[in-house]
Amino acid sequence: LTQGLADYAHPESLALFPKTIPVIGSPSACRITQKLGFGSNYTLNPGEIINQKGVSIEATAGAPVPNIENGYIVKHDLGSLYIEPHGFLDQRIKNQKLDVVISPVINLSLPLAGNFIKGKDILESLILKFQPNIIFASTTGGNAKFKGLLNSLISADGNIEEARMNIGSRLEFINPEPYLLYNL
Repeated sequence: LTQGLADYAHPESLALFPKTIPVIGSPSACRITQKLGFGSNYTLNPGEIINQKGVSIEATAGAPVPNIENGYIVKHDLGSLYIEPHGFLDQRIKNQKLDVVISPVINLSLPLAGNFIKGKDILESLILKFQPNIIFASTTGGNAKFKGLLNSLISADGNIEEARMNIGSRLEFINPEPYLLYNL
């Protein structure tokens, strides 16, 4: 779990999982899973790495919402990926080849708060840093729909088609569709 915010560590959704599932998460996310009774909670702070069953998971500094949350670099013999759901790239990460980058590809902002999703701003840096084969659009991909009071205040900069054009033929771009299985 990258974050402890309710849309990431949603208690009602987490309650559906067996409490025996190990949880790897940011400090705020693990506080929630511990309260829900998950028995194995592995809290990672940015820069820390855990190895579980042949999978290496490195926490990176993510979005300050308001505390610094996590992004992750996940590596296994079968592949590797980077994920950070707000488009905040930890500048301490060394350049490396990863198979997949999961990231937003547009910016979202609120008045006075500025950008809280910085996908458009960071997309080219992610491509240069990780030389991925695939960009998998998150947060705002897959025909995401936003509802609620704050939605009327959110403004977007960029869109999926603009991101697809900027990436061009350099690598595969996936705008995920709900309920489809993707073999990355």
